[in-house]
Amino acid sequence: MWMWIVEYEDFVVVSLNGNDKNSTIVGNFYRSPSSSAEANDRLLSVIDTLCSNYKCPKIFLGDINFPNIDGRYLPVRTAKVKKL
Repeated sequence: MWMWIVEYEDFVVVSLNGNDKNSTIVGNFYRSPSSSAEANDRLLSVIDTLCSNYKCPKIFLGDINFPNIDGRYLPVRTAKVKKL
């Protein structure tokens, strides 16, 4: 069970439990296109906390709305993807 206080509200995180050592964390995040720098820092803090405190595999998705990201030029390497 997770119990931590954050000042960012637009996210949901669940843990999909396999056997004792095979859990996966799934996080869904929303960032408004007009988010302030402080809100961006809070969002990144949530993601950093999840990555730092939970060593299991993670899947993060959502509507992030960062204006300078161009998905056409972000390569995806499928050779390292593990089947669940």
